[in-house]
Amino acid sequence: MTSRATRALVAAMILAAGLLPVALYLGFVGRVPAIDVQHAREALAKADSRAVLVDVRPPDAFEARHVDGALNWPYERIAALASAGDVPEQLKGKRLILICDSGILAALATQKLRQLSVDATNVRGGMEEWVAGANKPCGASFCQLKKAGKLEDLPFRQSPWYEQWAAFASGFVIKPTYMLLALVLIIILRRQRSPDLLSLRWGLSFFLAGEAFCAGNYLFFNSGSYLFEYLHSFGMVLSFGFTAYAVFEGLDLRMVKYGDPAKRCAALGLCRSCIKYAKTSCGLQRVFLLLIPCHAVLALMLLAAEPKVVSYNTEIFGVFYNYSHPAVYQLFEIRYCPVLAVLLFAASFFVLLLKKSNPEGAVCGGDGAVRLRHAQAGAVRRLSGQPRVVRVLGGGDGADVRGRRGGDLPDLPAGAVWGGECERGGRGRVSGQQGHAHFRGFPRAVSMPCLFHALTSSAGIPPPSCPAAISRRRSP
Repeated sequence: MTSRATRALVAAMILAAGLLPVALYLGFVGRVPAIDVQHAREALAKADSRAVLVDVRPPDAFEARHVDGALNWPYERIAALASAGDVPEQLKGKRLILICDSGILAALATQKLRQLSVDATNVRGGMEEWVAGANKPCGASFCQLKKAGKLEDLPFRQSPWYEQWAAFASGFVIKPTYMLLALVLIIILRRQRSPDLLSLRWGLSFFLAGEAFCAGNYLFFNSGSYLFEYLHSFGMVLSFGFTAYAVFEGLDLRMVKYGDPAKRCAALGLCRSCIKYAKTSCGLQRVFLLLIPCHAVLALMLLAAEPKVVSYNTEIFGVFYNYSHPAVYQLFEIRYCPVLAVLLFAASFFVLLLKKSNPEGAVCGGDGAVRLRHAQAGAVRRLSGQPRVVRVLGGGDGADVRGRRGGDLPDLPAGAVWGGECERGGRGRVSGQQGHAHFRGFPRAVSMPCLFHALTSSAGIPPPSCPAAISRRRSP
């Protein structure tokens, strides 16, 4: 796959992964008529209003805590309705304002009732948003919660002075500092074309964009924009993904050398044999084939977690502030992201398992395959200093030599194939600035002229000073 095709595939995957949660939200919650807490309270507070606040949670959750003045009509009963005539008498002809913990269950109930032509509306954000609106005016009966038959004010916690300073520093000192640092690094890396640094630049760009949406949500929407908070979360996901890739790619390019066919892999001492120099399995591939399923299992563990509704109010240096993490965000984090991670892990596992090519020390460069036809001593001498990486393939009527530089290499005559470990149909590998050869069966590295003498002895090339092992192993 070309680099342009790879970039297009990555962009398409990012776009699809980013749009799917938005489509799911709009399909299940967003398209359902909803009002915010302030407008719901205003509708309920009117003297001539026919609006009724209906809590659709199960009876036990309703008894544990509910908004004072709300009536309980569990979602299970609403879902079982066959017609508008089955609506309870006290609710018939009323404008039903439905509420739950997070706004999701009430949205499903609203959709069901409106299908039966019942006037119903969902409270966006549910109880979490209701608590967060404690600083907004409302009727006295709707500004309190009833717990076990007792009335209580909406949750409020006085933050200690050190928590207030920590909140101020994180929002107005630390966040701007690391956003500025990310911008500086992006500018520094703007001309880099190395894969790891390029990926790091993209990771920093997504990080900066996500944090910008987070800041915009707080400054312009009082942390009330679902879209901005989603873009913040998705930016963090992309940032982590690209940064993780940059780390692994950087380790490979600059330390491990697994992907570079001309370099010795750092794991060779552990593997004892390498796919770059021998027909064997790769130890690093086996490690990753084990690690990928393990990480997929770790991702699946998040599916066992349940969304937790937490919402309370406080003051930071006299400014009202609500701490909450809406369930709709939690569902993205503990449902969508783990499933997406498992799918990507599975794709990487099968790509690694079924891949046909390896980073062999035999890589054909831009000059393509060239053949040795009229092999002479001079041709061998030119060859010895030219290619940094060449491949010698034995098979068919002769042998191919493939190299990054070597477009003028002549051809090898038919039958002039090195024997021993590299017979017809096998392969040998040669690498290094001065043409050092790494062949299975050779006791040590040999010079390229010696190797090509072993390959072309039947062509009448004068034998150079070669190790005795080569002379014994060359083809007759």
